[in-house]
Amino acid sequence: MKSPTLRSRPITSLPSPRVPTEIIDRILEFALAFSSSTLHVPDFGSIASVTLASVNFRQIALRQYFHHVTLETRLHWKGLFSLLEVQECDSRYTPSNNMYRSLCASSKILSYNPTRLNYLNNLHTLSIDFAQEGLSTQHPCIKSLLENLELASISLKLTSLTLSNLPRIDVVLLKLIARSFPRLMDLYLSCTERLEFSCCWSCFEDSLGCTIHSPIPDDYFEVSDLASAFACALKPLTCLTHLHLGIFLSDDQLLYAHIAHSLGDEENMGLVDNSGQLEDVRTRELKASIVIAQKLKAIKSIGWSSFFTGMPGPSKPAGDVVGEPVPKNDASSGDCGDNETENSEITKDMKTTIWVLRTNGRVRVRRTPW
Repeated sequence: MKSPTLRSRPITSLPSPRVPTEIIDRILEFALAFSSSTLHVPDFGSIASVTLASVNFRQIALRQYFHHVTLETRLHWKGLFSLLEVQECDSRYTPSNNMYRSLCASSKILSYNPTRLNYLNNLHTLSIDFAQEGLSTQHPCIKSLLENLELASISLKLTSLTLSNLPRIDVVLLKLIARSFPRLMDLYLSCTERLEFSCCWSCFEDSLGCTIHSPIPDDYFEVSDLASAFACALKPLTCLTHLHLGIFLSDDQLLYAHIAHSLGDEENMGLVDNSGQLEDVRTRELKASIVIAQKLKAIKSIGWSSFFTGMPGPSKPAGDVVGEPVPKNDASSGDCGDNETENSEITKDMKTTIWVLRTNGRVRVRRTPW
């Protein structure tokens, strides 16, 4: 008996299994993460073939690729804007404005054409580096950028804001941020990265003159005055959970006294000669955190820049400070090159975090999580 030929065999067509979109999303996320582990930004080549497979795959791939955007040059900024500017193309192939959730860039790049920020209407995370701004240009630059971000209607969407290498942190800046982004949950502001620790003494002293790194005692006589002023400025941020203020709470003269050590006995350089000053600064950090935590009801952690990170704290508070009872009638709710890398590593370690606990109407703080 003859076996049935190929034509006579019944043809059965089973639909190919459909891979869930969530799995494809995760695969592309891992592919981009792997490529960005060796490069500063994700390599589009790692997912380029996926974008050619189908319309759905292209949408998923582009959404993952543009989820976090890091702008290195003005050319990158121009290229991103050209994608957003195309209105006549088929929407199936054009990246949607909603794809851009996170943006990282320098103030110089964004200031090149700040009106382009109007197109990024779904940002949740924003990080801006102000290393190329000065004391006289900081506020005009920030005001221009924030005004355009407000026009983009992201004021109720942005939950995380990072402003690094700031020349100064003051009440004017804090009020502007609180007014522009009332839904912020994470706010990171820092000045101390600007200080040039990795170069010579002259460069270090020059960087001190261009940065308001220690507002006490010139701007605020007491640490409680500084904390109260900053907390009042941030009070509209009722959702603020994590706050970092990258300034030193030690006296301004501490750094200049450090420079004076270069003229002293080399054998004694690097030795701690005033443990009382260490305890005073560590206590200031706790007291300032108490004041801020009492006014900002949702706050869970407060960070500061500090020279005494990792050193033993004051003996009396035992690393745990209890604040006054919270008033119940308070209506608010809760040559460079390698030197640059070396300096960033130094300043990265010069941070301390205070953790907040609220129990029985009182605010408690300490240096370890509760």
